[in-house]
Amino acid sequence: MLGYQKILEKTMNNEILTATEAAELFKISVAYLRILASNGEIPGVQIGSEWRFLKTDLIDYLRERGKREQADRRFQFSQNQQVPKTLNKRGRPRKNDVIAHLHNKPPDYINSS
Repeated sequence: MLGYQKILEKTMNNEILTATEAAELFKISVAYLRILASNGEIPGVQIGSEWRFLKTDLIDYLRERGKREQADRRFQFSQNQQVPKTLNKRGRPRKNDVIAHLHNKPPDYINSS
């Protein structure tokens, strides 16, 4: 009986959401939410064919993911990579220039002598 009371107290402080409600909270489709939950990306429990989520767990997930992504963006910015001039020109950049920029390599025409 004591275990049931603890569970009841925990769920009374945390709102239990259905997949539809959780998808509305995340502003995504229910189908995509189910994919994230089945892949273990977001915290949830499948009961039969239905998913249930604790609202506080979902908010914590968003908060932690936001911090992780912010740290990644700061790291990328701290690398202070300059965009090659060929990517700043008007029109479509050459494919090799884009690939070289993404892989932090100089474009082909710089290497050729």
